[in-house]
Amino acid sequence: MRFLPLFALAALVPWCSSGQSAAKPNMAPTPPMGWNSWEAFRKDVSEDAIKAQADAMVRLGLRDAGYRYVVIDGGWKTSQRDASGNIVADPQKFPHGMKALADYVHSLGMKFGVHQPAGIKDCGHDEPGSEGHEERDAALFASWDFDFVKLDQCDYVHDPKMLPGAPNLDKITVRNAGGAVFSAEAEAPGNKLKGMARVAECERCSGGKDVAAIGYGGGAVELAARVPEAGRYTVEIQFEYPYYGQNRDHFRQMTFFLSANGGERKRIDVPYEIAKRYTTGTVSSEIALKRGNNTILLDNPLSQEDDVRISYEKMGHALEQHGREIMFSTSGAPRPWLWAQPVAQMCRTAGDIQNRWSSIMTTLDRHADVARFAAPNFWPDPDMLEVGAPPRAQRGSKAATVLTLTEQRTQFSLWAIMNTPLFISADLRHLSDAAKAILLNREAIAIDQDFAYGAGRRIRSEGGMEMFAKRLKDGMAVALLNRNESPAEIRVTAAELGMGKSAFESRDVWTGKSQRIANGVVSAVVEAHGVKMFRLRRD
Repeated sequence: MRFLPLFALAALVPWCSSGQSAAKPNMAPTPPMGWNSWEAFRKDVSEDAIKAQADAMVRLGLRDAGYRYVVIDGGWKTSQRDASGNIVADPQKFPHGMKALADYVHSLGMKFGVHQPAGIKDCGHDEPGSEGHEERDAALFASWDFDFVKLDQCDYVHDPKMLPGAPNLDKITVRNAGGAVFSAEAEAPGNKLKGMARVAECERCSGGKDVAAIGYGGGAVELAARVPEAGRYTVEIQFEYPYYGQNRDHFRQMTFFLSANGGERKRIDVPYEIAKRYTTGTVSSEIALKRGNNTILLDNPLSQEDDVRISYEKMGHALEQHGREIMFSTSGAPRPWLWAQPVAQMCRTAGDIQNRWSSIMTTLDRHADVARFAAPNFWPDPDMLEVGAPPRAQRGSKAATVLTLTEQRTQFSLWAIMNTPLFISADLRHLSDAAKAILLNREAIAIDQDFAYGAGRRIRSEGGMEMFAKRLKDGMAVALLNRNESPAEIRVTAAELGMGKSAFESRDVWTGKSQRIANGVVSAVVEAHGVKMFRLRRD
């Protein structure tokens, strides 16, 4: 069977980085897998509990299936640094210290790491963060033989001069009383992109693309606009609302500056709402232009997003300086897929996930828009697996929710087809056989670890039914998602998948059953909140 390209080559190669740092360790050629303490324990962690989880990973066969990282999230530190300025592991919870615990995990053939706030304190304001201490903390983590650090933007204090981040820029039109006298796409070849500004995909934008990373590293768009006479003109700027990650409390507006011919910058503020992410809008401003050619500049030289980027990069580079391979995961930072590839192996793409169906779907939608930035040694991360996770009370309510086994299988399938990191967050001492079967499905794991032709993408969505596909080394993976409350038949054709033939073998990843497809149509009745996942191979 011949497979045609499912996606354009440009979609398979991330544009978000100017190139991988030569010093960046190549420790994640495929998506990392492991265990994280947060959903199972919150901050109620201890040395004995973590050892028990590590033991269980070996006993249950999870280590041998590829889950190699043991990561403690919040709750492992005291509330203050010591007299020398060092972080202190809680002696009541970890009486033998973090180095001894790392040694124990290493003795089992696995790797060890922790969550650390990027700001002054953690999100609960009771544990010290790394802001202003990045080099010191990186040296300490290396001395404890850590293999993983997840840096999370909690309680981050910005320089007061810094301003909110900028939108992605789509199209610029110059008008006078007689109408439009100039118009250009922001990504037009004749424009100059400065700093880290990059051309990005934008399905809703006028040209199918826009320019992102305005403000990052001096990111800006400069264009030459010719007008018939000197005077006041209206500059209309079409833009795309970005998704800032989970920083809804930090970024309530977007800001950029407009200037002409090296003159004074005019500040433009646009209210930001997370519900508008990936939609488009328009804002206008007046500016004086001279007759003939003018240079128009759009930038944000005081971006808070860039402020955060610099802090994270400082930690990432510090971790590389101690002769130990330490995987670096960015969490909470706004749009890390735009800048983190040179220093990090993972970047979070959504807010904290919860074990309820609506949270899984919200996280899916946020991640699906940026899954294309995945690359060997750089994996966008939609957060932990809720497979086997314990029920917990909803905020403001005594009610508890937990995913059904169908919903857990759905999350695992979707995370796998999009090549995401797979981190369990259940108490493995009480893992059910059904949850274990999901986590140990070797075919689904193999799909997650196969990045021969890029990450899986959502190729169609209509009426609560969605189709995901990715090309594999030896075929194609397809996931049919039913978000609705009742069963539904979902179909996808060979043409949609970019397949050159209509006859092939289809194997159900979850039941193991195979069938021959002769008419070029993959079809299945999918239960409510369920997924049917197939591996397609040549007939």
